[in-house]
Amino acid sequence: MNTVITMLLMIILGSFQDETDSEIAKQLIKNAHRISTLPMAELSDACQCSPSTLHKFARRLGFDDFTRLRTQMVTTMKVRRGQLIHRHALTSEETLLKRLKLLSDESFDETAFIRIVRQFNEHIHADQELYILAAGYPQAIALNYIEDMIIMGKNVIVCPIGYRPQLPVIRERAAVAIITLTGKLFDYFREPLEKLAQENTDIFVFSARSPAGLLAEKTAVIHVPVTGDDENANVLLAEMLRYIKYMYFQAYGV
Repeated sequence: MNTVITMLLMIILGSFQDETDSEIAKQLIKNAHRISTLPMAELSDACQCSPSTLHKFARRLGFDDFTRLRTQMVTTMKVRRGQLIHRHALTSEETLLKRLKLLSDESFDETAFIRIVRQFNEHIHADQELYILAAGYPQAIALNYIEDMIIMGKNVIVCPIGYRPQLPVIRERAAVAIITLTGKLFDYFREPLEKLAQENTDIFVFSARSPAGLLAEKTAVIHVPVTGDDENANVLLAEMLRYIKYMYFQAYGV
């Protein structure tokens, strides 16, 4: 995944990121599908920075200037799109579901899983943006999913959750995915998550534990059938996201 998109996502995920760099990365991802024609003046206005700052940003990533960064990003989008099509041509739903069953610690309810994945993907396709809320490590596990969803045309907004209970302002017509294998986020950030649930309807939780109270009423749960927070759970989460991405591709293409 060593692409420009990956580098931009890593900037956003960085614990000590520069706010301007983070905003530039977010705007580049948001405009990934029109990057070849995106005026630099429009981008600098959106980031509230000068064109020279964009050139400095590009040089910090190893490019001579912003023009070279833009050119490489266009290439990234084209190459990754071809890779995505090729990989999925060699994959089948049956194979992915068998792998999920093998990795599950508990009984894997295939029918319920397929149903809620279809619902999740329908919301993602219909909504303008997809917000992914999780602590740093689950976000890292989801990187391949996030990058491929960007390639497939979605504006994915990565929202790393740290020690402060500060959640982003979610725009209307946005889908929200909350990833918390152990469910600890439900305990640490109960009030802001419940506020988020009150204000948004398209919220899906990836967890081995079901939320309680208002979160249970307002969110749909994609159950992760594991009993511990270990390497197997991490692999299962990655494979679940792989299945979801595959089914999105089958339904909507690139």
